[in-house]
Amino acid sequence: MSSAPIRILYVCTGNICRSPFAEAAALKYAERSGLPVQARSASTLGLDGRDPDPKMARVARELGISLSGTSTPLSAELIEWAEVISVMELRHAESVRSVATAAGLPDPAVTLLGPYAGSQEISDPHGSWTHRPYRRARDLLQQAVVAQLEQIASDRGL
Repeated sequence: MSSAPIRILYVCTGNICRSPFAEAAALKYAERSGLPVQARSASTLGLDGRDPDPKMARVARELGISLSGTSTPLSAELIEWAEVISVMELRHAESVRSVATAAGLPDPAVTLLGPYAGSQEISDPHGSWTHRPYRRARDLLQQAVVAQLEQIASDRGL
């Protein structure tokens, strides 16, 4: 496909569980489908350089998805870069808007990712003792990311 890539920013609290999985799932889907996607992820908490949560990395590998990289704080530059900004919780949307306002950027369009999988928000599994909450978040994220990308592709006629 010769279309301009879809630039998606996934945002969650720490950028060590949900948003890095969403980023990796989007890139994996793009690779399989040929859809032109660039994905990044960021932390509203400002975490920088933290590795992905080991439990999330493990449950991601169960689907053949590798979580690489480290956490990145949400920034005006990332907001400007993104064409689509997807958040896990309503409070993340407020953080995105606050960063944009502080930087003098126009109010960005922010989308909750959960509704693509039939859930308003996607809960943070971080800190859970078992892998079950991580798998639940992973499965919701996988479903939501694929549905979102398919919707974007359909809207663009790709």
